[in-house]
Amino acid sequence: MMTKKFGSFEYCFLRSLQNIMEEFPENPLQNVKEHDLIHNIIDPVLRPFISSSQCRLRWPEVNADIRKCRTNRTQRPDAILSEVEGVKYSSCIAYGEAKGTDSDNHGRAVDLVRLGIFGKDCLDANRLNHVILFQIIGESVTFYIESLQAEATYTCTQFEKISFPRSCTDIKPFIDDISSFYTIFKAFKSIRQSMDTEYWESNHRETLDTPLYMDIIDKKKSNSRSCFVHYGR
Repeated sequence: MMTKKFGSFEYCFLRSLQNIMEEFPENPLQNVKEHDLIHNIIDPVLRPFISSSQCRLRWPEVNADIRKCRTNRTQRPDAILSEVEGVKYSSCIAYGEAKGTDSDNHGRAVDLVRLGIFGKDCLDANRLNHVILFQIIGESVTFYIESLQAEATYTCTQFEKISFPRSCTDIKPFIDDISSFYTIFKAFKSIRQSMDTEYWESNHRETLDTPLYMDIIDKKKSNSRSCFVHYGR
């Protein structure tokens, strides 16, 4: 099966397809919680596309190095894509947050804002051209690209949304979505440390501390709300 060049998109897609056929059940599991969702559905499919000997997809349950000055809730992303230098992990270049389908809209909004904060700090710390962020809700994963565009202007733009199969019988939609996986694959491969120091010094701004950034999220948790984010009072 693995006749394509190691590390190529074709190889990664076939590897992901192999994981689905070998590891997924014939019938979709019901009431899958966050931990099982990550390790039994998301990781086997996503890992081949973004993880390699140079960059490792991790679900570490540890604080991100760039957020050591923040509170524990803000420091800890569910997923980190870390570069590997020798025998140690080094810079992070992507972050992910995960929630089950039974999560409420308020928790999802908090995760999205947290991802934006992680991405902003990563850009500042590592001078990257952009950072990839992904938000997992059930089997659906939305990908964002964040970058420093101009003075005090950090943008976070959705560029792809995909649904992962829940069983090996869901393989056809996965194959039909190959172009979306290629877009994701290319986006991760294009991350590089290329931001000019003078440009960064002129345009970057300090990150809001946790109590301030949490004011962006409305405290009311009614699922009837279409948006939990507000700007000022």
